[in-house]
Amino acid sequence: MTKQVSLKDIAEGVGVSSATVSLVLNGKAKGGRVGEELSKRICNTAKQLNYKPLSGRVIYSFESVNHATV
Repeated sequence: MTKQVSLKDIAEGVGVSSATVSLVLNGKAKGGRVGEELSKRICNTAKQLNYKPLSGRVIYSFESVNHATV
């Protein structure tokens, strides 16, 4: 049996707190709380680690992170 990926695992991979990861994955990072680039890094790391929320419900779609083009 494989270990469930936790917010702490993602946080350690990105170098941020688990609270920051929680904000991003719950869609509450907008409005300047967490920068767009950092949000993308967190989402990408969560994908790479195959993160699944413990409750089994999808809280936030990683694809919904806005991708700004300049």
